Amino acid sequence: HLIRICFFGISWLAFLQTMQRRSLLLSSSSLGTGAAKNSNTEKEGFSACLFFKDDNERLVEWIAYHFHVLDLRYLVVGVDYNSATSPADILRRWNQTGRIQTYIWNTSDVTPVDKVDGLNNRQNHFDFACLQEMKRLNRSWVTIIDTDEYITFNRFSHGDPTLLELNFSQYATTTRDNLIRARTRLPITGGDTTAYSFIQQESDNLPWAYQSCVPMFRLQFGLRETPISQLEREDDLSLPAG
Repeated sequence: HLIRICFFGISWLAFLQTMQRRSLLLSSSSLGTGAAKNSNTEKEGFSACLFFKDDNERLVEWIAYHFHVLDLRYLVVGVDYNSATSPADILRRWNQTGRIQTYIWNTSDVTPVDKVDGLNNRQNHFDFACLQEMKRLNRSWVTIIDTDEYITFNRFSHGDPTLLELNFSQYATTTRDNLIRARTRLPITGGDTTAYSFIQQESDNLPWAYQSCVPMFRLQFGLRETPISQLEREDDLSLPAG
């Protein structure tokens, strides 16, 4: 269930130990996405460390989507050394607009020679080096993400069992109960409120106030359309009060 993003200084072990009780608020389309906060000086907008391997067909839409939904303003793209293509032309277009700062790294430059043969090794070393750079630059919220992952608000849907659970936890004070309530405040993805501005608004609340590393749930999407009969059944359901 989580985002793979971690604030520099939090070990992978610590992250794996704590990720089970983290954020119910943001979601990604695939396991391995996350958001981390640098506790130093705030900079406007989200930052991202993006691993790339022959993904130009996805990259155009991916950047445009996260520019609007996430408030993405600073992007470091780690190009795998086995990649046959380069994202340079696409990134150059965004740099020319002045709306996003984009940079290209070669993953082999940040991977030890004895580790360069493993794809996971190259990606993990890029992620770690990128987070170190984000800390050096005092960037605030940073996500480690791939081009097949899209961040969205994890709003309640019709018949969501977690929403039904809310009716039985009106007075509970656990972290999980507070996060469930927070989901009722989530805006619509693609509306006027970006993920970055929402986090700023909620900065005094869980999980943003007390956590440097916030994981995300995974929502998977496929090419098969949902049957009309199922959509009609869901339309007949009503959200419980509360």
